[in-house]
Amino acid sequence: MEALGASVSAFERRAQNALVRWLGTGRHLVAPNVYLAGHEWDLAVLTRAGYLWEIEIKASNSDWNADKRKTDHPAGKPQCRWDAAWGGAPSWVTRAADRVRAESPARLYYCVPLGLEEHTPRSLDPRFGILTLDETDRVRCHRKPRALHKEPAPEFIVNRLAFSMAARYWYARCYPGYTSLRVPENEPELEEMIG
Repeated sequence: MEALGASVSAFERRAQNALVRWLGTGRHLVAPNVYLAGHEWDLAVLTRAGYLWEIEIKASNSDWNADKRKTDHPAGKPQCRWDAAWGGAPSWVTRAADRVRAESPARLYYCVPLGLEEHTPRSLDPRFGILTLDETDRVRCHRKPRALHKEPAPEFIVNRLAFSMAARYWYARCYPGYTSLRVPENEPELEEMIG
């Protein structure tokens, strides 16, 4: 059985808790460790205005260095444009691009321990914001993010986040042995997870 947070570092868990307090508990829908846009988001935030934000948590220089090797973050990629001479993109490409764009955050923040913001990689997109977390779990905005796009989150994203949060809450409450961050797909899988 996967223990709660086996794949989540102590700093990440501390940062997630501090960020929820900083954002204002109950002001936004906040979901930890959600899979969107082809990767796991450390914290997904759906604002009251309906915009989706991503907060990526980095605990060390090695975390920054690991991200340098990642080139597939949709928030930092320019949109693919098809040559007009081809008559535009095929419908399957348009649908796939629309889905990736819909799952892309309107704003992206990185949250790091106080002092690590000085080691921000030069390759980090200047539109991304940087938050710092000190030893007392106080969050400060080191660099404000710029909007990556101005489209509110579509209904399927809102539903996915709401389901994820509700399922985690009720599984944890109804099955005391349930400690995984992942929602089981069916009853036998749940029984295996809780032992």
